[in-house]
Amino acid sequence: WSTTQTFMTSAQRVEMNDENISSEHSINIYPNPSYGEPTVLTSFNENSKSALLEIKNILGQVVYSENVLLDNGVMDEQITLPSDLSNGLYLVSALAGNDKRESRLMIQK
Repeated sequence: WSTTQTFMTSAQRVEMNDENISSEHSINIYPNPSYGEPTVLTSFNENSKSALLEIKNILGQVVYSENVLLDNGVMDEQITLPSDLSNGLYLVSALAGNDKRESRLMIQK
């Protein structure tokens, strides 16, 4: 014998899709989960000089943006995120020309 209870809540569902996130075009982020100062590591064509690094919340709003200089196409950047950033899942993207890299970042303070 068991009792089933149903609870209704109001929430908006936002999905982060893995379709376009492959290991070939990914970003390594450590530590992950992070307290707010992660290091972002990825590589592009060695001729790439800079990349736009963006972090978006699950609503697609940009919460961090920086133009990062690359060293022979490599981004190895420690960033400090805004202190008022909420715990949760974020999408990290880096764009150099038409070449895009993406990964997820969990903020846990």
